[in-house]
Amino acid sequence: MPPRDPSSAPIEGLIASGPMPLAQLARRARNAKTGAAVLQNAAHYLGEAGARLAAAYWLGRALATGSASAAMQQQLGALLGRGGTFGGWVGLWRESASAVGGEPFQALTRACDASPALEALARALEADKEAFGDEGGALVAALKRGIKHGPLGFFDFLATFRNRVYGHGAMLPEAVARRLALPFLGATSHVLRLPALFDGAWLGRTAVDVLGADGRHYWKRLHGVSEAAVEPTDELPSADDPSPRCLYFVPDARRRARGLGVEGDVAPESGTLPQLPQPVSLSFLVVQDEDATGLSRFGFFQRALGRKGSERGERKARGIEYLDYLGGAFRDDTLADELARLAPAALGDSGGPGEDPSASDETERPAAGRRSERRFGDFVIEAELGRGAMGIVYRATQRALGRSVALKVLPPALLEDPIALGRFHREVQALGRCDHPNVVRVLASGIEEGRPWFAMELVEGADLSTVYATLVRWKGEGE
Repeated sequence: MPPRDPSSAPIEGLIASGPMPLAQLARRARNAKTGAAVLQNAAHYLGEAGARLAAAYWLGRALATGSASAAMQQQLGALLGRGGTFGGWVGLWRESASAVGGEPFQALTRACDASPALEALARALEADKEAFGDEGGALVAALKRGIKHGPLGFFDFLATFRNRVYGHGAMLPEAVARRLALPFLGATSHVLRLPALFDGAWLGRTAVDVLGADGRHYWKRLHGVSEAAVEPTDELPSADDPSPRCLYFVPDARRRARGLGVEGDVAPESGTLPQLPQPVSLSFLVVQDEDATGLSRFGFFQRALGRKGSERGERKARGIEYLDYLGGAFRDDTLADELARLAPAALGDSGGPGEDPSASDETERPAAGRRSERRFGDFVIEAELGRGAMGIVYRATQRALGRSVALKVLPPALLEDPIALGRFHREVQALGRCDHPNVVRVLASGIEEGRPWFAMELVEGADLSTVYATLVRWKGEGE
């Protein structure tokens, strides 16, 4: 029996017990159909989502403990005012953790222990460094430097890799991407499972027991790919006070000791790991809600949406645009007050929120001399791939994530047909439950301009009728 790949265990561990938004992305990366897709999901989407989640946690912790620094506030203001880059979120994470200080910050900057997954990535990158041209040696050095400087250093490396490899729209040859894909995903999953990232706290939210007579509040633990109710104990913080609109990292001394479900670790003696005073709110930076089909999704702060005020031309946030790494961009207006409360400086005239398109009296016009794009929500329509009785399928680009998709839209003639609408929604729900390498996956769904739609993976190749015709011809020719 061949030895198990050293990258497999951390990947499966993250999917099974990591914070849910990261577990979902790891599963999507593992099941991607090409090496290039796995590599982009691991080095870009999963890595950036991990940096954003960690930045939100450490920012919330610094604010909760009154240890916010000027450097942290400046980093936050820059991100909220102009939007965040991968490196910018790592910077906010670093400044926030530095403001907290002590052993928690030291654990984030202390050299990573020897790991088969990290060693596998170092070997793979060294073996293929020539594929990156003049950047190859610099990337190998950046990885070694990152491992030496702990989890924060590793994420510095991921940001560097993302900028140098994907920053200008370049793509690696598929053969190279295939060799790097699993080591990248394994190493990123390993670092995301380290207890230092969230100081052993677990991700959760509060909910109301609507079936109970007293309507009590309780905690839901958001780890792995499903939610789980947490039985109340004396050590568990009360679920009555935290806002149900926000996500929280809940302190757990035993979990801080053993990490995110890593087997074989021994908890230290009682009292060596002090509890946090209260759950740490992620505020408006990371949210959970449902898409049009009722499926759970996680949104990471992208930018503030605003409109000009009536006095002195000031701009006020009216909503927030979030990025769902699985589905795309969506808007939420319920946490704009949280944004204004925590970062009023980011809403001023210098670097204020982006203009809300829905608040403008002017429609978007293409630049002079440039061909107008055909847009549908977050998508740019490029070509029609096919149509049938229940929908039209287009080749499109999803702008928020910069990826090509197959976009299926219900025809206008069926919008008033309840049977057709019901079938369309059932199709989305059925496909949304499928996540297998041999099944085309649904990436996002919603309603735009009154028309239901869903986006699928775009699989290059011939359609079934062309394949059938070719097989018939080959059979006739005796091949």
